[in-house]
Amino acid sequence: MDQHTKALAAYAAGLKFEDLDEAAIEKVKVMTLHTLAASLAAEPIPQTQAAIGMVRRKGGVPESTVWCGKGLKAPMDEAAFANGTIADILDWEDCSWIGHPSAGSIPTGLAVGEALGKTGRDYLTAVVAGLEVYLRIGMAIQPTREYLIDGHGWGLVSWQIFNSAVTAGRLKGFDTDQMQQLLGAAYHQTLCTVNKHHAGGAKSDIYHYVHGFNARNGINAALWVEAGFFNAKDTLDGPGGLWKQLSDTEDPEWYEKDLGTRFYITEVLQKHWPANMWIQGPLDALAELRAEYGLTMDNIEKIRVSPILEFLFEDYFASTRGPLDAQFSIPFCLSAYLKDPHPGPHWFSEENLNDPQIAAFCRRFEGFGPTVIAQDNFRIYMAGSFPDATVEVTMTDGRVVSRTVRFPKGHPKNPYTLAEEQEHFRMATKGFVTPEHQERIIELVSNLEQLDSLAELAALTAN
Repeated sequence: MDQHTKALAAYAAGLKFEDLDEAAIEKVKVMTLHTLAASLAAEPIPQTQAAIGMVRRKGGVPESTVWCGKGLKAPMDEAAFANGTIADILDWEDCSWIGHPSAGSIPTGLAVGEALGKTGRDYLTAVVAGLEVYLRIGMAIQPTREYLIDGHGWGLVSWQIFNSAVTAGRLKGFDTDQMQQLLGAAYHQTLCTVNKHHAGGAKSDIYHYVHGFNARNGINAALWVEAGFFNAKDTLDGPGGLWKQLSDTEDPEWYEKDLGTRFYITEVLQKHWPANMWIQGPLDALAELRAEYGLTMDNIEKIRVSPILEFLFEDYFASTRGPLDAQFSIPFCLSAYLKDPHPGPHWFSEENLNDPQIAAFCRRFEGFGPTVIAQDNFRIYMAGSFPDATVEVTMTDGRVVSRTVRFPKGHPKNPYTLAEEQEHFRMATKGFVTPEHQERIIELVSNLEQLDSLAELAALTAN
C-alpha cells in the first residue's frame, strides 16, 4: 500500500524553523497581518458578535484570546472556532488553489501557540507545516470538471481541517506516529463537500462558521491523539483513501510533490478587496478606470464584466441580502466600491445591503464573453497564472472605456510586500484598533522570529 500519509506526517513532524527560507517566513508574516486585519475590521458585523457570544456562553478554561472579544479568553479550540469564523466574515483573507488557508492556520496557530506558551519561531514553523500538508492533500484529490457540473460539491471546507490539525499538532510537538494518527483523527471530522452556499440566488452565512468549525475540529483532532486511540494511520492511502469520499479522481503525485524543496505557501493570494476570489480582478480593473476617468455612479450608464461566472451575476436584491450574498455579487461589490472606494465592513452594513441607490445601480451590470465555472479559473491559477478579468464601462457621455487585469493585487505575481501589508493593516483596522496597538501588532508580527512568547500579540487582538 502507498505510504503518503506517513510521508506527510514525517514532513510535518520533522520540519524545523531552520528549514524555512526567507520567502516562506515573510509570507507567514504577511498572511498573519492580512488575516488579523480582515478579522479585527469585522468587529461590527453581527456574525462576529454571534460567534463570540456562542463561545462566551460555553465558558471553559481561559487558555486563548478571542479576537474582538474585549478580553474574553476561552479554551483553545473554542477560541479558534470564533477566530476562524471571524477571519472569513469579510471574505478578505486569502485564497490558495483549493480554499482559504489563513482562516484555519492563523487562528489555530495563535490560539494553540498562546495556550502552550510557544515562540514566534514555533508559530512560523507550524503555519508552514500546516499549509504545505493541507495544500498537497487538497491538490491530490481535486475532482474533475464533469464531477462538479454533475452537481457534486467541492471540498473547499472538507480538506481545510488538515491545515488546522497539522498546525496544532506541530505546535504540540507530535512525532511522525502521532502525526499519522492526527491525519486519521482529522479525516473522521472532515465536513461533507458543500455546493449549497452559493447556489440558487440566496446564499447562507453558515459558510463563514464552517471555517471556524474546521479550526476548532483540527485542534480537537490533536487533543484526541493525546487522549489516545489506535489504528488510523492510512487516511490518504489505498483505493479507499480520503479521495474516494470527496472526489472522482486522485493524483497521488501531489501528496509528496516538491516536499521539503518548495514552499507552496508563497503561492497563496492575499485578497485586495473584501469580496469573493473572482471579484478581485474586476474590482482592480474598475479601480484603475475610476482613477483614470473619474468614474462615479452618476456618469456611468452601463458596466459589462467578463468572463461570466453565473453565480457571481445572480440578482443580489432578490436574495436574502446577507453579507455573503453581497461578497459573492459582482454588481453589488462594484457598486459598493463606486459608492465608497475605501473597502471595509461598511460595504456590508445594513444601510448598504438595502440601499435603493445600489439596488438601482446593480441593474446596469451585465456579463459578456465566455461562461466559465469557478474550477476553470482555479485551474488557471494552479498553473501559475490567473484568468483575465475585463471591465467595460459605457459612460453617460457616450465614451466606452475598458481595462483588463490578469494579476490582481495580492496575487503571487503581484504580491504584497511586508511593508505594503503593514499599510494595508493600518488602513483596514483604522477605527477598530488604537494607533498604538496597530503599531505594536505590526512590530510583533514583522519580527516573529524574535518573539519569545505569543501572549502579547494574542492579547492585542482582543480589540
